[in-house]
Amino acid sequence: MWISPKYQDTDFKWPFSLDDKIKIFEDSTMGWQLTIANKIVNVSIAHSGYAVLRIILSYFEMIAKHRNGYDKVGKSDCYFKQGVYSVFPELKNESQNVVVEFLDAFYKDGRCGLYHGSKTGPKVILTGELEIPIKFYTEDKKLIINPGELVKVLIDHFQSYVDDLRDQNNEQLRNDFEKRFDFERKEL
Repeated sequence: MWISPKYQDTDFKWPFSLDDKIKIFEDSTMGWQLTIANKIVNVSIAHSGYAVLRIILSYFEMIAKHRNGYDKVGKSDCYFKQGVYSVFPELKNESQNVVVEFLDAFYKDGRCGLYHGSKTGPKVILTGELEIPIKFYTEDKKLIINPGELVKVLIDHFQSYVDDLRDQNNEQLRNDFEKRFDFERKEL
């Protein structure tokens, strides 16, 4: 059984070691999500930004649940927003009223719009012309997203997280990751 693009379950000794779990996690997230999104960004396909967002918006919730060792289902909005803070820590220095509005728009009109309604809500606008991944306009509560720039930021963030996981001095981070990894793969 394929457990990532490069690995089958038979490629590892059972039970998986923590280092094997990190390797599987890295390969599956990069190979089945971030690399594919990046390839789409780099091919000139009209309106592909929506497809890219559908691929990458789950990243925020996923990364927060792994960082926290969350071993249950639910709390998507809470963990999505925590994941956004993880990727964009500078949000902690902004007006929290504005950040709450931004996070609500990103979650409801971005993530939920795409996953539940197959399109973003009216507060989300996609463009390839923005030089940063996301910009929020407080006047009209509009969220402008450059999917290509967002993919780059997520790849960098993910690689940093994986590097931290490989550092054996990060015991709590590694334990929390393993708790979430094991929860998600109970069937293996």
